[in-house]
Amino acid sequence: MELIETLVAEREIRHLIARYAQTADDSDIACFAALFTSDGVLALPTKRCVGHAEIEQWLLATLKPGKTRHLFMNPLIEVTSPGQASGSMDMLALRATDERWLLAATLRYTDRYVHTEQGWKFSERKLQPMMP
Repeated sequence: MELIETLVAEREIRHLIARYAQTADDSDIACFAALFTSDGVLALPTKRCVGHAEIEQWLLATLKPGKTRHLFMNPLIEVTSPGQASGSMDMLALRATDERWLLAATLRYTDRYVHTEQGWKFSERKLQPMMP
């Protein structure tokens, strides 16, 4: 791949990751699930969600009242071909109280991305809790 193609792919994947955080924080269930391929996998420590319907059900069951913010950092994205990439990153989840933000979780995500007609999507996203 040419350098410019790789940089464009990385930029688009970073946007995908940002949309993941924002759609989760905004409780936009359908848009959140649409970030995955139709057979995409969200692999949790105790559950594996496959496809949009299962991912939507998981997010609905996971959302709690109040504000949450997902903060992603340290993204490592490896574009391996024009249609395939992988990556990992760390995430902090904050929950709002009446007075302040509290750390709710720390995770490491390990991802596989594919380029589709609609742009880059998650084909698999694994969550690994990092709390002591």
